[in-house]
Amino acid sequence: MSHTQIFTLLKWSDPATHDTYEAYLPLPATIGRDPNSALHLSSGAIDKEHALLVHTEKGLMVRDLNTAQGTYINGKPIKYATIAEGDSLTIGPFTMIVSRIRRESTLTMPIRIKTNEYDFLPDLTTANVDVNEVIERLAGLSSDPDQTSTGIAGLTTQQIPTAFFREQAGLPPEEPKIPLPYSPEAIFQDPIITQQALHTVHAPIEDITYLTIGGGVGSFVWVDHLRVHGVSKDDIRSIGFEHKPYGRYRRLCLNSQIPDRERLRSDSGSMPDNVWGFPGYAMQEMARDMMKGHVGHAAGLLWRLFGEPVLAESYTPIAADVFDAIDREAERIGWYDMARLGRVRQIRKTDDGRYAVWYESQNQEAHIMLANYIHLAIGYSGIRMLPDITKYRLETGDMQHAVNAYEDHTHVYDDLATYGGTVVVRGRGIVASRIIQRLYEVREASGADIRIIHLMRSPIAKGHQYRGKRRTVENHWEMQPYNFPKAAIIGKLQVEISKLDDDQRDALLNDWGGTTTADRGDWRNIIKQGLREGWYSTNFGAVSEVVPFDGRIATQICAGNKLQAQIISDYVIDATGLNAKIDDNPLLCDLLQTYKLKRNVKNRLKVTETFELQGMRNGNGRMFAVGAATLGNHFPAVDSFIGLQFAAQQTVDELAHLHAPQVKSLTAVRSANQWLKWARGVQP
Repeated sequence: MSHTQIFTLLKWSDPATHDTYEAYLPLPATIGRDPNSALHLSSGAIDKEHALLVHTEKGLMVRDLNTAQGTYINGKPIKYATIAEGDSLTIGPFTMIVSRIRRESTLTMPIRIKTNEYDFLPDLTTANVDVNEVIERLAGLSSDPDQTSTGIAGLTTQQIPTAFFREQAGLPPEEPKIPLPYSPEAIFQDPIITQQALHTVHAPIEDITYLTIGGGVGSFVWVDHLRVHGVSKDDIRSIGFEHKPYGRYRRLCLNSQIPDRERLRSDSGSMPDNVWGFPGYAMQEMARDMMKGHVGHAAGLLWRLFGEPVLAESYTPIAADVFDAIDREAERIGWYDMARLGRVRQIRKTDDGRYAVWYESQNQEAHIMLANYIHLAIGYSGIRMLPDITKYRLETGDMQHAVNAYEDHTHVYDDLATYGGTVVVRGRGIVASRIIQRLYEVREASGADIRIIHLMRSPIAKGHQYRGKRRTVENHWEMQPYNFPKAAIIGKLQVEISKLDDDQRDALLNDWGGTTTADRGDWRNIIKQGLREGWYSTNFGAVSEVVPFDGRIATQICAGNKLQAQIISDYVIDATGLNAKIDDNPLLCDLLQTYKLKRNVKNRLKVTETFELQGMRNGNGRMFAVGAATLGNHFPAVDSFIGLQFAAQQTVDELAHLHAPQVKSLTAVRSANQWLKWARGVQP
């Protein structure tokens, strides 16, 4: 028997991971920290029973259940109020959009699922195949291997349904591929590869002790630690796409408008080129200023270093200083003798307690590397492109006027400097602030009439709160120097979170995380000036579609199925960040499926306190994982410089404990000796 039931659909993102979720709730529905709530949200800032959703004659109503932190609709506190489709509901660190209210004749259970951000594409079946040629014809992009790995037109290979793209490009259906008996693909179907099977493969095989996969800053930091701990460069290899270990990171910085002369969002105590962190970048910069006679600037740096973040802005290093330092250390440790350029396809355990890694070199030749210890430092799966912008690009082929902040979009600033125009900026984190600063600088330098419309999903009245501390909010921006509080990186909060269970850790990460930008005085003044002079304005709402409009772009904002507003602009810049979903990385997805690996509370890779990947131990062999793919474990700031250093220290200390070949404990005497070698630029 069925009866009429009122449902509402809520959509939100996880404050720590930014993964999107939705809940389809039958009314009435409770929201709170209690697992028995219709919608359970994990945060210490949320009461067990926080809010109640009911449907009345007046429509959908929200009641705050006498909570300490309050309930907000469109940024305004309420006790009992109506809420409509398209409105935002804020409870603790979560801001949800009411997407749909409707009647149904069948009673179903409330559903909470992770949303597919690309659900505008039909039949999204994953296929780990090469679709570069199809995408080139469809989107007019190059087949640069790094672009493929980081996502073309906002999609990664793992998310692209090949059949759909071939149909759209007018290509015939692809013939099913049958692995050749002598190719690596033939033996990498099995979870355990025998030594006998390896001898049947027609590919060069290299034996190595230590292998890091990724080839970026995370790999470099681990290799640096191994070398300082006594491992010969002949026993270490790195596989990645970039010649320079910071190549991809620097490109993302440049694209998101952080040139080499500007400062990174990096803690003053982290140094990828220096295991000891002494002397730090601040001390080196002060010494350089003193030698040039810039005493005042050196004193200012000293004040920032010891007064941060309460009395002064946090100190962060200049990008060029970091890259130059990595270059020096790379030469010192012999990085380029250890690095191999290529793409790792699959990893399998072997029957002798090691790991077999199948990778393709730059010229597409297959190689196999056998390693006793593997370190995964793959980084982000790709660019996180908003689905409406991705759809616009695929349907129109226009990659010039709707861009992602992490793509090379220099043409936008060049055109605006010449002709002026209106830009919609979406997102409100550190990248959005850098984009707005660059637009301001172009406006000031050129004198062109450049207008910025900052589009956000919902307003912010009060910042995230943890215990008695609350983030400052100014003009709907939450201020925090780093992604997590500094005490969560190298202080008492880091110790606290390491002792908690998964549910408690999930709540803390939600309270500490969120989209923030640095509290920089110069940037805050830009926003104030823009508001005062009228060339910067804010707008709020859920975007339903981005469409062409008389040679320009129309961003349509809807409440439910009703068009509320339409913003006409010359350019749209998506500054919503990078994609860290492990399912969107073909290599990690294959490992998860093959070995049925566990996931942590944030749906990322589950690792131990020594960053060992659970489920991948093979006899004496060990596999470690670090970086963004491990957020949700015992250490919050996993994708920061200091997070990568912390992980490297933990893993190499574990290798020393296991008496792994050549790894020596870093005693006081050895540490002092190795530091002196570092200071003189002598090989470890």
